[in-house]
Amino acid sequence: MKKLKEVNIGDKFGSWTEISESDKTDSSHNKYYTCKCECGTIREIVRNKLTSGHTKSCGCKRKKDMTGKVVKDLLFIEPVRAETSGRMVWKCKCLKCGRYCERLISRARDVGTCGHHNQENGRTLKENTKKLIRVENTCVQSLAQRMSKNNTSGIKGVSWDKQRGMWKAQITFKGKNYYLGRYDKKEEAAAARKEAEKEVFWPIIKKYGKKQEEAR
Repeated sequence: MKKLKEVNIGDKFGSWTEISESDKTDSSHNKYYTCKCECGTIREIVRNKLTSGHTKSCGCKRKKDMTGKVVKDLLFIEPVRAETSGRMVWKCKCLKCGRYCERLISRARDVGTCGHHNQENGRTLKENTKKLIRVENTCVQSLAQRMSKNNTSGIKGVSWDKQRGMWKAQITFKGKNYYLGRYDKKEEAAAARKEAEKEVFWPIIKKYGKKQEEAR
């Protein structure tokens, strides 16, 4: 029977250095060893693959050198670490805002920035939210929102009911949709919508006007 080559802590096998013995074994009862590659990647590797030279590194030697290359808005500066999968994480500089970040090559290709646009959008949303004016838990600005892109009647709250061949009027207030009826003529549906706005929207708008006058 062929004697197995011993594996000891600190032994080197290509770019791998054995750092500890694992409790894990394969189906043939071959031991696994926890090894660290020169690039920093740590993996558990079965004995026979180490001693036979079947594996000499995590694959980092074959990895593409991205130093100085630009992917979208990111400039690749240097590799910082390898994931357990062997994929390299790079330190990058965003050419748009100057910030530094860490990215996988695949992530850089998908995103292309350090994420500053998300932070800017978040700040803008927060600032806009602060500007919203509420009266009785109702946003005053929402009462004057533009028509939906899907609106084909040209009148807010009025739509054509194909199934019944009539014009339908409705209004939304405090998150609830109120049905105002169906009409033969678009003008009649528009009039119903306008009347509902007077009853529902105007009291809120008037209260807002009073608050503005009191604040002056």
